[in-house]
Amino acid sequence: MAEKSTFHETKEITTRLHEPYKVKIVPYKTQKESGHSIEIQLNLSWEQIDGLAEKDSDIINMIENCKKLIEGPLESKYLSVINDENI
Repeated sequence: MAEKSTFHETKEITTRLHEPYKVKIVPYKTQKESGHSIEIQLNLSWEQIDGLAEKDSDIINMIENCKKLIEGPLESKYLSVINDENI
């Protein structure tokens, strides 16, 4: 008698959502100042980069919302430019 051969194949596909913007509100503290900074990572095409500086762009609105969160609910200071002499 011939044995029946069973073959089973499973294919899993994992897709990652396209995330054009990643934003972090990061606490920052030195002897001179303390507050929060905003870290932004962009995953954009060349065509999308041209629209970043427009007044109503997503990134401008995102930064403004982060500033409101820092100065509002977080009750902290927004550090616009961090000058660290050790870097």
